[in-house]
Amino acid sequence: MSIPDWFGEALVGAIFAVIGYLVKSLIDYCVKKNAQKETKKENLKKLSGLLHESKTLFDAQNSMARRLLRRISERFGEQTKKGYEANFYYFYDQLADEEKDLHKIIRGVTLNSLCRVNKEMKQWLESDLIFKTNSSGLANSDEVSEKLKILEIHLNLWLSKFDMWMEDEKHALVYMNDEHQHGTEFPIGIESVIDSAIASM
Repeated sequence: MSIPDWFGEALVGAIFAVIGYLVKSLIDYCVKKNAQKETKKENLKKLSGLLHESKTLFDAQNSMARRLLRRISERFGEQTKKGYEANFYYFYDQLADEEKDLHKIIRGVTLNSLCRVNKEMKQWLESDLIFKTNSSGLANSDEVSEKLKILEIHLNLWLSKFDMWMEDEKHALVYMNDEHQHGTEFPIGIESVIDSAIASM
């Protein structure tokens, strides 16, 4: 019994159609995976930018805080307290005009720049369903997850203290791991951990 020509042609066409479908499915899968990877990378880059901005703001503010504390220590000597905020608050009414201006700038960084960045980082963490839960598949995913959990606790405590603390104009800084020990410190080295994760993607 001979196979009709049309059947052979139809069979060849069907095989090519299946192969074409499989190739297209594979290409679509690869494109989708690459897009997901790029989205994950862009999300992590956004957090990295916020972390580096936060560090820059903190360093600049801390430099001004050290300068103000030096001025207070020079003027009031043994009357000074332990730590930045204790002195800024206690001597607030006795600050000279220049010192009070410095206090306002330090307070302004807390009220505006640091508060904004911390809220943006908190929003990022709230929307993250991959990195914080250690399901990113990154080489250092355990370390990333651990640092992000510490960051989230720190930010929750920081923002709670901010809402209560900064209503009083005598307060200039919101520190968690200072002489008051009000909370969890900012996770040390998180910037390099996140940057390493980005580089590995």
